[in-house]
Amino acid sequence: MTFTLSCRNFSDFNNDDAERNGWLTSFLQGKYIIEGKFNHSENTIELFIEVSSIDNFYSRADSIAEAESWQTNKFDPNFRVYSKEMVTGGGLSEVYIIKMEFTPPNLLKINAY
Repeated sequence: MTFTLSCRNFSDFNNDDAERNGWLTSFLQGKYIIEGKFNHSENTIELFIEVSSIDNFYSRADSIAEAESWQTNKFDPNFRVYSKEMVTGGGLSEVYIIKMEFTPPNLLKINAY
């Protein structure tokens, strides 16, 4: 008999948590996180924000990505993926990925890895 145990350890992720992740804060553009969670097992963030105009939001996000030296890996009207290599506090290099997906009429899902 074989058992596979999987532990998913989630906690809420809100605007205060986003402030502690400066690399993510500017992409939120001051928007309130409606729902968010942090997966401790996978070290990932998933959150939802409301946007009034996805075109304006993505235009600003693209400008932020360029100004902060993020690469745009995927670009279409409803979807964006940005990545950037950063050095952590321990001196290790890690690649951060931000994926944004728009769901009409006004919801944006953001995943960060």
